[in-house]
Amino acid sequence: MMFGVGLTAVLLALHSVLFIVGHRTGHWNLGLLERVNLGEDLAAPTWIACAVLAACAAAALLIWKSSQAAAERWGAHWLGMAALFFLASLDEIARLHEWMGEAPALRGRSGVLNYGWVIGGIALLGLTFLAYFPFLRALDRRTRNLMVLSAAVYFSGALLFEMLNAWTAERMTEDSLRYALQTGVEESFEFLGAFLFLFTLLDVLERRGTRFLLWVEGSGGGVGAPTP
Repeated sequence: MMFGVGLTAVLLALHSVLFIVGHRTGHWNLGLLERVNLGEDLAAPTWIACAVLAACAAAALLIWKSSQAAAERWGAHWLGMAALFFLASLDEIARLHEWMGEAPALRGRSGVLNYGWVIGGIALLGLTFLAYFPFLRALDRRTRNLMVLSAAVYFSGALLFEMLNAWTAERMTEDSLRYALQTGVEESFEFLGAFLFLFTLLDVLERRGTRFLLWVEGSGGGVGAPTP
């Protein structure tokens, strides 16, 4: 987890300093900025975010596999969580949320809802919470608290700061320094939330004592069944 915090701090610092220097002096190190811009789809931070969310999906899938072996009641919820993390990872590159925001019912908003997809995001988050509330109550306190904290941090960036960005974009344009710095904070919250989710899921696996064995037979191979 400390690695995730450190990496997020470095990326936020690079993003912020390059934008401040560019706006104040007019001299833009575009080569470096394009690679570390937290708001750029084809930059290194986006790839890292995809990788962390994909790792969360894999960890949730392993927990689901171990739940199957133990015939646990909430196994399907772990599988659903793996699917949600996979979609979140895909969204980092494919920007599915922006496509959702083009729906006629979500367009034409203003202020904090200037980005229409936020409305759909809030609705999906509410439905997911309702579906997972019994699951959360059934978790042990440590896992439940970590998971709620992870979600709070992640969605503070993905929704709350995105709403602030929508307001700023409407009044100051997306080219303003304020918008760039807010985007850095927004993405940093998402980074920290994703790393915290990954820590939480790996903690569950560790405390379960789950091990997956890789074996090779001839020219083939595979992943062994979970062992407690």
